[in-house]
Amino acid sequence: MASSADGTKLVAVSSGPAAQWNGLDPVGGYIYTSGDSGVTWTQTGSKQAWTSVASSADGTKLVAVASLGHIYTSGDSGVTWVQGL
Repeated sequence: MASSADGTKLVAVSSGPAAQWNGLDPVGGYIYTSGDSGVTWTQTGSKQAWTSVASSADGTKLVAVASLGHIYTSGDSGVTWVQGL
């Protein structure tokens, strides 16, 4: 989980059930964002086995890492995500 400096924008990732597999890839979870200090949450991003997430001080720039090595970035507080490496 990560937070903007003022705590209003939050981002959290779910790795999904650790011991489950869907054949080839681990069953994963989603990225969740909040713009109201966690009162409400929105599911964003693709289903992955997420391992970590980080946020800029203002909460607009986010980065998330999946267990299979892909890095995703967002420049709009998690509304859209772009796969990097």
